[in-house]
Amino acid sequence: MNGYLYNLAIEILKLHPGQSKVKFAKLIYFLHKELIRSSLVNSNDLLFVRMPLGPVPVDFMNLQNQEGIDVSMQATTLLYNSQIYNYSGSNMPELSDSIISLAKNTLVPLMKMSTSDIVELSHQEDSWKKLVNGTEFEISDRDLETTIPKNVKSSEEDDSSLQEKLVSGMLSDIVASSTALEYPEDER
Repeated sequence: MNGYLYNLAIEILKLHPGQSKVKFAKLIYFLHKELIRSSLVNSNDLLFVRMPLGPVPVDFMNLQNQEGIDVSMQATTLLYNSQIYNYSGSNMPELSDSIISLAKNTLVPLMKMSTSDIVELSHQEDSWKKLVNGTEFEISDRDLETTIPKNVKSSEEDDSSLQEKLVSGMLSDIVASSTALEYPEDER
């Protein structure tokens, strides 16, 4: 388990418990990105996997087996987003005060966004646009160009919108794959 990932996860859950799996993965992504931008961490401290609903930290699924993180199930129409992550209070993150301070500020606008809005924001990332599902990557300089909106209005969770984004992301990959078979000289 990546210790840095674990510590970021604990801090996020301490500040904002009760995160769905999809939103939690994106919160980690965008927080890591802001920490890179602030020169508090390096890009290669945390790798991500390109998935239809946006970047997911490598080793993310192992967080549910870690001390200090409780995972429960909620009734939802989206089975892939039915896990809720909480901080159990048994472990404290080992992060510097400057990282914790930046985390508090970075998470405020993200917490106002619905999961589908955060997924949409992650789909604007250069790495997500040019890679295929399952590809591991680190946040690039081009990814750092995408910023978190400052004036975000609160919005409700919209399962149908999230499902639509999943299907859309999968269809884009299918089209790109079949196009690559027909025109192998073109790059994605």
